[in-house]
Amino acid sequence: MPAVGQKGIVQPLAPSLLYLINWRVRDLSQPQSRVVIHDLHTCGNCHSFALDGKTMGMDVDGPGNDKGLYAIVPVQSHMQIRNQDTINWNTDMRVGKSRVGFMSQVSPDGKYVMSSLPDQTRTFPAPIS
Repeated sequence: MPAVGQKGIVQPLAPSLLYLINWRVRDLSQPQSRVVIHDLHTCGNCHSFALDGKTMGMDVDGPGNDKGLYAIVPVQSHMQIRNQDTINWNTDMRVGKSRVGFMSQVSPDGKYVMSSLPDQTRTFPAPIS
């Protein structure tokens, strides 16, 4: 959904439009679904759970087109993702505006997160030799 801002920079959804975005879950054998996530003003997508189901990790693209934020939260009946629940794979923005930490995965015991990060010791794109 378009938002007012700098061209090419993903902006958070306007607060007045948050009601339009709801994540739902449904048992396919049942006719009804229920809302499980709402009021998430930025993209929240790839997610995983610890094997015991007690920890969830989720990519959450941040304001200003930061593609390196990742949330780690305990699973509860009512969950909130707060700033203190996130880590940033892209702290110095050296890797640019591209996806960082794509398809991260919470470890089975919920103590670690595995992700793919670019080699920050070389420039992008890498010179062809």
